[in-house]
Amino acid sequence: MSVGNEEKARSGSRAAQWVQIEIGKKTLVEVAKIDKPLGLMVIGGVDTPLGAVVIHDVFPDGAAALDGRLRPGDQVLEVNGLSLRGVTQEWADSFLRRTPAKFNVRLLIYRQANLQDALGDPAQVYDICEVKLVKKRGKGLGLMISGRICGSGVYVSKVFKGGTAGASRRVFIGDQILAVNWNDVAAHTQEELAIILKVFVGKLTVKLGRWKIAETVDKI
Repeated sequence: MSVGNEEKARSGSRAAQWVQIEIGKKTLVEVAKIDKPLGLMVIGGVDTPLGAVVIHDVFPDGAAALDGRLRPGDQVLEVNGLSLRGVTQEWADSFLRRTPAKFNVRLLIYRQANLQDALGDPAQVYDICEVKLVKKRGKGLGLMISGRICGSGVYVSKVFKGGTAGASRRVFIGDQILAVNWNDVAAHTQEELAIILKVFVGKLTVKLGRWKIAETVDKI
């Protein structure tokens, strides 16, 4: 690399480190990891209704939280120059976790305007769907749940292949559980909801909220 190109690369890196994310535009940001994990949970991907890879949670002890710019709902278009178009949620999550601890991470981010304005209103943030499942005695639903870090509520953190939820093909990682058999559980803790799901047997109607992404990678 020539001296001129090296200086351009350094200038671009400095700009990405300090730029603020602009609503409605692609923004390149550089997060200093400082021997910390990146600390992001992402959802979406080509194998889900979202299509895009989207930040679902920002863990408080990670580099992203220390940086302070990334938020739930931000779409991650590229990581260190590698496009996330067409990848699965599992691949994207694994790739982000494997980013080296001692190097900065460059992320191309898109922040959707109306999503950020509506974060306090679930009706605007989520697409709502109802999924009918059958839970047999002594069996689980084939999913794991976790409490949200950035906000309240309990979401699906893993869907097991071959389980009841996975077989329905309508339950995805990141879906927030809003109601069970028309009983509102949106404000329940993870422990409270786990007990409800554990003891229930029979037909189950689960109301789910899924990020409402109006503008995906293909439309930007």
